[in-house]
Amino acid sequence: MVLGVSCVDARIVGPALCCGQSERAGALPVLTYVMATPRSVSLSKNSQLKRSACLLYAAVLVSACATTAPPVTPNHQLVATIHVNVPESWRTAAADIPEIDPLETNEDLLKFVKKHTAGKNTPRDRMMALASAIFHPEGVGLLYDESATHTAIETFTSGLGNCMGFSNLMVAAARQAGVRANFELMSNYANWQQQGDLLVRTMHVRVVSRAYQRKLVFDFYPEPVSPGAWSRQLDDRQAMAHHLNNLGAQFMQDHDLEKAYAYFNKALSVSPTLSFLWSNMGALLSRNAMPAYAESAYLEAMRLDPEQLTAVSNLQRLYLRTGRESEAEALESRVLSYRERNPFYHFWRAEQAYAEGDYAGAELHYQKAIKLKKDERQFHVGLARAYYKQGKVLAARKAINKSHELFSSDADTITVRPNRR
Repeated sequence: MVLGVSCVDARIVGPALCCGQSERAGALPVLTYVMATPRSVSLSKNSQLKRSACLLYAAVLVSACATTAPPVTPNHQLVATIHVNVPESWRTAAADIPEIDPLETNEDLLKFVKKHTAGKNTPRDRMMALASAIFHPEGVGLLYDESATHTAIETFTSGLGNCMGFSNLMVAAARQAGVRANFELMSNYANWQQQGDLLVRTMHVRVVSRAYQRKLVFDFYPEPVSPGAWSRQLDDRQAMAHHLNNLGAQFMQDHDLEKAYAYFNKALSVSPTLSFLWSNMGALLSRNAMPAYAESAYLEAMRLDPEQLTAVSNLQRLYLRTGRESEAEALESRVLSYRERNPFYHFWRAEQAYAEGDYAGAELHYQKAIKLKKDERQFHVGLARAYYKQGKVLAARKAINKSHELFSSDADTITVRPNRR
């Protein structure tokens, strides 16, 4: 489970806008974190990609008026500027959190790796052996726990983990076995859930490795990767920042703002160029009635990623709540413009129309999505479904053939269907 706190208005679905919801004071804050609802256990090769829920993106509504100009400092100074202006108890909490190395190993873990990779001569065989041993009852017997954002050692010792915990253990073990393994981030543009007073956007971390020009993907979740997902590799510092951010978002969800700040602050010190971390920090500062500093955090998120719509949306709400209507309108125009240029927004609209039985409307939006991004396989699958429902069999066949052309066969996916704790 990967956790990222990005302040999002209830109308935003990741980078794609959720249409049809009006601006309202009661819109929910948004929290994104790694979680899931797993089922039975199996280990299958060449199976369909699966995903666990993931990064906590907390979006908090602005609740106070800005009375002073926001601090204007470069990126490397902004963390320090915010730090000296938060409550003293927050600074104390930040000083007290322990040092965390998600990939640290110990003697018992090293013995485990050596035992289960003995006689395995190829990187692929060693990776497969490790994956099997991690989930076998006579090995680690790993069970899924959505709150278990654990380090490699914690996952190994407790036998509990979410997708972040599993990935930490798998990457650490693989590297000790002499195999190159890395983290990969998955993001789903269309999946949101409500949990208490927060909206949750699901994202996911998994493990990738290369063996003889083949990509091995190790995934810890029972559901297929939803349409509209993308992936990118994370370096170790980025993965560590996600880990810390997961912990912070969990504390934020529990209304422990001191510890949430401690982990968000640490995450920013590890990887200050991840835009969602700044948006998450803005969400936290907003919740603590520090709108000037929240604004600076949102602006930094937008500087790093101009299409960071979680930050844009929350900044827009801040402007509305502080009487800065013209600035809010400019941001609204920016969001609407991005929405129309975002293929995943149209994909989301198509999926909604399809679910409502409006197959002609679904066809229209699938076509718009494909016009903007021709190489997204799921767009063509969706279009084929919409055609089929309208009796357009030949068109459906053509669309599904196109989706087959786009199917990537350079990856073997090993999916684990975990038992829940």
